[in-house]
Amino acid sequence: MTGTAESSSSAPSMRVAVIEAAAQLLARDGAEGLTVRKVAAAAGCSTMVVYHYFGGKQGLLNAMYITGFERLARAQAEVPDAADPEHQVRTRYLNYRDVALAFPAYYQVMFGNGSSQFVPDTHARQFARDAYDQFVAAVTAWSTVCELTSTPRAAAYMLWASAHGLVSFELSRHGPAVDYKRRYVATLDTLIRGLQA
Repeated sequence: MTGTAESSSSAPSMRVAVIEAAAQLLARDGAEGLTVRKVAAAAGCSTMVVYHYFGGKQGLLNAMYITGFERLARAQAEVPDAADPEHQVRTRYLNYRDVALAFPAYYQVMFGNGSSQFVPDTHARQFARDAYDQFVAAVTAWSTVCELTSTPRAAAYMLWASAHGLVSFELSRHGPAVDYKRRYVATLDTLIRGLQA
């Protein structure tokens, strides 16, 4: 049957198209403008397609949350294994900002600004843990060659939280008008020095 073959071959691309359309709408119109009807129109499909793949707006936001953290985890994993442990930490910290700036709408969903009603499910939260655990592992490896002033997990939390805070300021433009990248790197340098015993 033609419809079955067509749907099986186009399913992954249509699913991705719907997620991307949602991201574009969120970036342009904010959380209030993200409706199933608008997403379907932007993706060039019916609302039934959105409901079929995602069950509704919450499921769509869940998929965006997962996609965002998958991208962050991939960026974390791109650091060469041969790199020295401190370089691993530095590069992962810098990659965090790169991913956020490249995919700001996904970043909004990942960190609670996609919709006030959205709560990621348990399955989705595992993707967030995986991305963070990669960073903790890198800091732990750094701690084996350099004595730290705190536990590796605490050090990872401080670095991750500072990255999040700086990136959130940059994306929202609520902070002072500065060279954001320069400030980001300067903060990293300060934290790296301060974490070494």
